[in-house]
Amino acid sequence: MNSNKIKDLIVELSEAIYTTIIKEKLHLKIDSTGIENGKEIVNEFVEQNEIYLAFEHVEYMISETEIKLKEDELKKLNDISSILELKEQNYNLNKLKTPFIIYVIIFIVGVCFNRFGSKKPTPQTVSFFASIYGLVFAFFYAIKLYKFKKSYNK
Repeated sequence: MNSNKIKDLIVELSEAIYTTIIKEKLHLKIDSTGIENGKEIVNEFVEQNEIYLAFEHVEYMISETEIKLKEDELKKLNDISSILELKEQNYNLNKLKTPFIIYVIIFIVGVCFNRFGSKKPTPQTVSFFASIYGLVFAFFYAIKLYKFKKSYNK
C-alpha cells in the first residue's frame, strides 16, 4: 500500500474522531490543545510525511477522550496499525541484517588473509582473531535474526 493511501486513511480517521469529539463535547471536559486542535495537528504531521507521529496523535485523541469508536473507524485504525507495524518490522529486520552481513564479510576476509596472506606470525594472528571475531558476532546476529523472524511469524 502506498504512503498516500495511508495518509488518506489517517486523515479520514482523524476527521471522523474529531467530529465525534466535537459532537459529544468531549473537548470541553479535557483542557488540551492537542484535543481541541487535533485535526490540524494530524494534518500538519501528514503534510510533513510524519505518518507515525500523525497516527500516534490520533491514538492520543482516542485515549484521552475515551471515545467509543464505530466499527468502520476501528477497522481503519487496525488497518493503519498493521500497515505501520509491517513497515517498522521491515526497518527492524534491515537493522539486524546489516551487522550480520558486515560480520560475515569480516570473517571471510580474516580467513582469506589467514590462508593466503603473509605467513609471518603477526599478520597470521591478526587475521585469525579477525576471523574468530567475525564468526562469533555473525553467529550472534544470526540468532537474533532467527528469533526476530520467529516472533513475527506467530
